[in-house]
Amino acid sequence: MFIHWPYQYNKPLYLSIFFGTCYFFVFFINDVSDSPFDILLNMMLILPGITLPLSTCYFKTGDTEAKMGLKIIHFLVSSLIYNRVTQFMIFNIFEIPNYYNAGISGMLGSFCFLVSTKFLLMRDIRWSQILIVSIASGIAFGLPLLLQHLPQLHLKNTVIGIAFFNWIVINGFFLNQRYKNRLVDEY
Repeated sequence: MFIHWPYQYNKPLYLSIFFGTCYFFVFFINDVSDSPFDILLNMMLILPGITLPLSTCYFKTGDTEAKMGLKIIHFLVSSLIYNRVTQFMIFNIFEIPNYYNAGISGMLGSFCFLVSTKFLLMRDIRWSQILIVSIASGIAFGLPLLLQHLPQLHLKNTVIGIAFFNWIVINGFFLNQRYKNRLVDEY
């Protein structure tokens, strides 16, 4: 059976898959080449915090749209949330294993992003949905990092790319469902 998923009804999902794939390939290329990890690390402190809100939140649907000032504030808050959560993960303040730290960071980042989306962009997101998506994001981000500790695994950065892909697609899938619900409510 063919499922018809036109782009205009699934923009957040398609864009999150695109950016997640891009991040996966950036980490994979870093693994198989001799490029310095510092450049990648500095780039990843900024880019996903910019691309996630741009690719999932700012499409016109005809319902009560947030004012431009609130969109700018949401964008800045989202970038700041991502940056702080990433620093929390990198600096490992509580000195816990990397996969726990990544899971907590993924969960916390998703939770704060969705809460800011709920209040600043006035989206109809329930607290139960925020909690479920946040927990799924934490698991999706932390679980692949368990593989980093396998001695036979030589592509350790690629695992981080898989974690980024998972995290972005889970959040994009959820926000895509919200986007489609708003489109249906419009008609």
